Amino acid sequence: LKSDAEFYASNDGEQVDLIGDRPFKPTVDGQEATCAEAREYALSLTGDASSEFSLTVTGYVTDLFTNGTAQFWMDDKSGKTQTILVYMYKTLTPANKELQNGAKVKVVGKVKNYSGKPEIVNAAVEILEGGKDVVATEATVAEALAAAQALDNGKTSTETYAITGFITSIKHQFDSEKGSMSFWMSDTKGDNAEDFLAYQVVCDEELAKKLAPGAQVKVTAKIQHYYSAADDEHPEELHTYETVKGGAVEVLVESAVDIINADVQAVKFIENGQIIIIRNGVRYNVQGQIAK
Repeated sequence: LKSDAEFYASNDGEQVDLIGDRPFKPTVDGQEATCAEAREYALSLTGDASSEFSLTVTGYVTDLFTNGTAQFWMDDKSGKTQTILVYMYKTLTPANKELQNGAKVKVVGKVKNYSGKPEIVNAAVEILEGGKDVVATEATVAEALAAAQALDNGKTSTETYAITGFITSIKHQFDSEKGSMSFWMSDTKGDNAEDFLAYQVVCDEELAKKLAPGAQVKVTAKIQHYYSAADDEHPEELHTYETVKGGAVEVLVESAVDIINADVQAVKFIENGQIIIIRNGVRYNVQGQIAK
């Protein structure tokens, strides 16, 4: 006989053998799961709420929607089996690839049971193998800005752009959870223009250190005209011209400014042969003395 510890109670109170198959249930965000496990977990949920924890699911695209909607079915093996649906994914990387059936992908997101259909929702999708090569249109920041301004409110370009320019300022510092950061771009080094935004480009901590004001970069992504509707607090519509989040970024020339600690807003650079540090708006020399 087995002890009570070797059984669990199902929803109807019946004891089920724990030594055999037991239901998959994640305990931390980002826990790895197969497509079959993700499906099992999704279908175990009730109501319309998403799961408490996100999953990291690696598998193959088996049925890609071709009507322009951001969704596809995936399975643990390449083929036509529809195991779990990736619905309205939020990012797709790398930016120079498009999804196609048979591509191997890694999907990170929460799951839900939508009327008996297992889904991974609002996920980040990374193409690991396969995929269709995208030919990006080379563009300056001014050209990308003009293309974004020509789009209707809330619309995204159909083509991908490779935008070369300089980082003028950082809007969102590196976010380790999202694996991205946002910065303003200009065609002129040292410009303070905040006309075009590279929004949540994908990077790791090492790459993020190089994404400093003054660096020349190339951002590959689709672009969009994003706007916020007027309300009582903002009576005017707020327009932003930006890349779609999830774009790729390449550093062409590193900045002469070295970010020391973004939390205290400190930078280090060489001026007239001396190392100068600006921390919270105050200039210091390398000995820590206030410099003029």
